[in-house]
Amino acid sequence: MKVVIIAGAGEVGRGVAQALIYERKNVILIDSDPDALKSAQSLECLLIAGDVMSRETLNHAGIQNAELLIMATDSDERNILGCAFAKDHRENMESVSGEMVTIARVNRMLVARQDSSDVFHRWSQVDHVANADKEIVDELTAGLISPHILHTAPMGNDAYLSVSKITDGSLLLGQTLIAAAEKIDGLPMPVGIVGSGGKSSIIDESTVAETGDLLLFAATGLHVQNRISNACGFTSEPMVDHPRVIIFGATSVGTDLAAHYLGNESSVTVVEPDLNIANDLVGSGLGNQRRLDVIHGEPSDIELLKDIGMSDHDIAISTLDDDNGAIAIAMRAVDEGVDRTGLIVDDSTLVDTVRRIGLTRAVSRREVSISAIMEHVHSYVEGRFQIIRQAKEFVAMSVTLDTNHSIIGHPISKLESKFKGGAKVVLLERNRDGMSPVTFTPDLEMMLEPNDRLIILLLRDSITTVESKLRS
Repeated sequence: MKVVIIAGAGEVGRGVAQALIYERKNVILIDSDPDALKSAQSLECLLIAGDVMSRETLNHAGIQNAELLIMATDSDERNILGCAFAKDHRENMESVSGEMVTIARVNRMLVARQDSSDVFHRWSQVDHVANADKEIVDELTAGLISPHILHTAPMGNDAYLSVSKITDGSLLLGQTLIAAAEKIDGLPMPVGIVGSGGKSSIIDESTVAETGDLLLFAATGLHVQNRISNACGFTSEPMVDHPRVIIFGATSVGTDLAAHYLGNESSVTVVEPDLNIANDLVGSGLGNQRRLDVIHGEPSDIELLKDIGMSDHDIAISTLDDDNGAIAIAMRAVDEGVDRTGLIVDDSTLVDTVRRIGLTRAVSRREVSISAIMEHVHSYVEGRFQIIRQAKEFVAMSVTLDTNHSIIGHPISKLESKFKGGAKVVLLERNRDGMSPVTFTPDLEMMLEPNDRLIILLLRDSITTVESKLRS
């Protein structure tokens, strides 16, 4: 019997285990920490108390039958070493079943960002590196545009799935959702719904929403975020075109955020408490940007914040490693009158807390890491894979159709009929030779072409069925 072995029963390991259990995989979760294993007792999988760097533990887990090893501990070094150790041990066993693919969660190791995947695999024996930095940047910057959007899942090339709650006064109440949405100029179509009782379903012609329901929208571009909020009954001011941004922490994510906003012609200030890290940023290619100011100082220094003029900024983001410190900095920005505040935390339970205390947007590294790992788990259907965290019965995936796919030349309706109601093609990116890609909401009778990229929303219990049809 094929098994999936996950090392690390922390929040990331447990989240990946739960996602794979949904997919009816045989999961084995290993950790030496009894408290971590106690937190995982509700999962329907085998728990093993032991060290993944022990041959005895690997044998107990059935490493010879493993199709997948996922190293999901909090240590980059241990995750990489664990992949190499397990592969070496398995290759020297007398009887093994098939190949074993390795995935390592890597958060902060610079070489994992610098090396190509082939070079990194050559020296580390890691088949897939799950680094969440890009997804964190995409999700945070998208979420800051409209404060009332609960979650925005980037699907690549300006395609997004956004989640918002229906409130009293919404124009989407009182009739079927599709009919109501068609009357609102420029509103993306709602594609999924989570009822106030918790039932999730793909929206069809008969679906009606009630106050308190969650709606999922498939959108091209972020300019429609406020339209979604307004349609759901919220009122919010649009973000300025070129906001002034202050970022606390020249971390890898902080630097990526600075590059993102500089690329959009915004002015950016980065405050970094470590002098060497601040100097590294100044001396980098990014440091040559005239709209970038890098300041060495403590983010908690009130006088420094006054000198910088934090209150004159439109966005303040904390990327520092300390969760409590990051929240304190964001709260200070709110007190100073900054319109939009964002922060990155490890603990996912803090995300809702942050929203309740009036901060605009928080993103959990651990939650995004789960999606990053799952994207590599599903790499045999190449494309994006996103767990919709505010509507966890849903996932979204993308797939590009090669020229030999059996569905080429057939309408989308034929593909969807194979999904048996558990999935829907919500966006299509058309890629034709000599033309720029175009992403739009497709008609069911539109014929599929080679190199079309499909964005698909599906219920989690439909993943196996959908992937089997996409591979055929």
